[in-house]
Amino acid sequence: MSSKAALAILLLALAGGAGASAPAAGDASAAPTPAAAGFKHLGYASCAQSTCHGAATPWMISPIRQNEYFQWRDHDPHAHAYAGLSGPRAQAIAAKLGVSEAAKTPLCLGCHSDNVPEAQRGENFRIEEGIGCEACHGGSEKWLGQHNLPDVDPMSMTDRGLYPTWQLQARTTLCLGCHQYGQRGADHHLVAAGHPEFSDDLPAYFAKWPHHFGVDAQYVARKHPATAAQTATQTDLQAAGNWAAALASSEAAHQGLMPELSFFQCDNCHRGLSQPDRGSTGLPRLDQAALRRLLASGALDGQLRARLSDRAAALDGALLHGDRAAFYNAARELAADLQAAQAAAR
Repeated sequence: MSSKAALAILLLALAGGAGASAPAAGDASAAPTPAAAGFKHLGYASCAQSTCHGAATPWMISPIRQNEYFQWRDHDPHAHAYAGLSGPRAQAIAAKLGVSEAAKTPLCLGCHSDNVPEAQRGENFRIEEGIGCEACHGGSEKWLGQHNLPDVDPMSMTDRGLYPTWQLQARTTLCLGCHQYGQRGADHHLVAAGHPEFSDDLPAYFAKWPHHFGVDAQYVARKHPATAAQTATQTDLQAAGNWAAALASSEAAHQGLMPELSFFQCDNCHRGLSQPDRGSTGLPRLDQAALRRLLASGALDGQLRARLSDRAAALDGALLHGDRAAFYNAARELAADLQAAQAAAR
């Protein structure tokens, strides 16, 4: 049997709802980030006073720099996330998606702005601020006047809406919400329209991202930051878990393809015919980058590594043979194992 014929059989076996249409742009992305838990967002003006986080230069007598606003505004790409929606590239993407303006589309606003519901927007809130303070740290309505008190425990503020970005798992969950395929409506349809590719190596992004905090002895005592190895392991656990969970619950996408194209490796299709495709089965290969990094890192114990490897092999085997039931079962089992591993890593 030719690989083309095998692919046709596979797609028929895994297709569901062959007439299913693409979801309307933004249907799955209007939900706010995990940081937004119902508290009002007051806008960066509430944080950017010179005696708070808007000092022109770092304060030498403060445990925090206090110039975080200018560091964000002048050096952090998140500050310009919303502005990018008005550029020619965004306009071209919007046209291909069939929407009039990227800057008014929930799919785009979900990751290019602090797109909380109207009821959570304070008087000075401006969506044009892009990914500002509260997009990551949570609506400050209830914690703004409390978080700077002497000897305050940051954890005591979480029930007031402060998002625990200092906790590795919480931060990873938050960041991957926008920096991973399959999250918040970011699927192959979006990338095919011209959206830049997402990096699959979030720890590397953390390392090069322009931090608006200084890591000194006081910071370590307050926040207990994770090591680089812990960050890499936890990020890959979360990314692989997200991927497996999305795969287990995925529905038929465009033209009934099952699973959706963003679950596969890009070079299955996007390579020259003269380029070698090592290890090819003649069928698409799932993009298991985060899982492969985990298995190769040595960070997992042998029993868990063997179990995850078996789950991945079962997933590939089900895909190869077009066994829809086995495919979903393997995805669910892989997701459950990764979720348990994340819980154990806390």
